[in-house]
Amino acid sequence: MKNLYFYVYRIYKVSLSLFTLILIFGCASTDKKVTNITPAELIYSTPEGTPAIGMKAEKKSNSLKAQMLNLSPAEKDTLRKYSNFKTFSVMPLLKFLTLIGGVNYDSLDNDKKEMLEEFSFPDRGTENKVLFELRNFLEEKGYLFVPLNKNPDVIFCISGLLREDLAYIPPSLYSLPKWVPSKTITEKSSSSGILDFSSLGDYSSFGWGNWSSTTKNITRVPGYFKTETYTRPGYSVKNYYPAIIISGRKIVEKLPIFDAHAIGFSTNPDFSVNAQFVIKSLIEDLPEGFYNPDKNIVKEKVGIEISVLTNDGADYFPTIMKVKEGSPAHKAGIKLYDMILAVNNKELSNESYSQVIKYLSLSSDSLLNISLWRVDKRIDTKVNPWK
Repeated sequence: MKNLYFYVYRIYKVSLSLFTLILIFGCASTDKKVTNITPAELIYSTPEGTPAIGMKAEKKSNSLKAQMLNLSPAEKDTLRKYSNFKTFSVMPLLKFLTLIGGVNYDSLDNDKKEMLEEFSFPDRGTENKVLFELRNFLEEKGYLFVPLNKNPDVIFCISGLLREDLAYIPPSLYSLPKWVPSKTITEKSSSSGILDFSSLGDYSSFGWGNWSSTTKNITRVPGYFKTETYTRPGYSVKNYYPAIIISGRKIVEKLPIFDAHAIGFSTNPDFSVNAQFVIKSLIEDLPEGFYNPDKNIVKEKVGIEISVLTNDGADYFPTIMKVKEGSPAHKAGIKLYDMILAVNNKELSNESYSQVIKYLSLSSDSLLNISLWRVDKRIDTKVNPWK
């Protein structure tokens, strides 16, 4: 935990430094797709034992809600005004700083170079996936994604890194019941002696002799349980700490509307998998947008809410996040965390949130044939949406 707090403090310092370098914003394309890999279970356990999707941020700060707590009423009104936007685009923060933000990498001192390199994505594939995740969560919030040449109202930039820490789990004792089966015990005993007839008087003519005898006792012991204590040897495990920085800037006024960073905890080494839950946690602090009516249609007619998620870092699927009680989806047996593979034979892997929700909305006037993946099996069901 000490290391975790160190990472949070480090991210806080780095994020403040990065945000001071921001001058103007641009955008990058996020249209790269990946090949299909069968999805697996997405359910994790929280410390409270409640099923949860993925992981939450361990620590987050500088969010919009946090900023507004310390503002005067007039300042809050100003921030709300600036935070009202409709369209957005996304790009890596490092790319903005070096290509569009006017930062000359060669002219920076070693500390700033190290900082920029540390928060750069490890490869182009990971960068595209994280941008795709940011786009999807913003669309889920109700905002419209547009490319840079369409003059978006706000540009959201993102950067991040993945720390890992080797944790030692000490040896532990545990007790288990052990069944001892029944068994049969055979015991033999023998005895012997000398017959001396000379002591019998008149019978002394019979002389003397030896005698012996053998007896056998059989005892059945019934089966029973006993407790045995075992020692589990100590071992080491790797823990991963995805750290994310997100910055949103309104283009016209050139003012910040959103600065946030967070760090999470995961046992999954894939950055694109564990980063998505930290991003989602940060985006929850944004005010709700009202520019994607399709999600309300799907919520009202079908009874579901979705997020576009990956569990293997390869493919993204619409994943059920809420099922309304008594809704058509609930009656059809759709459950929390089911992943939608296809609707009416149309595959929905690697489609953006807006594309998925638009297709579901357009299809909700008729019977929906939905193919799901639940833990380790494919399930086909029919949903009759409300009219």
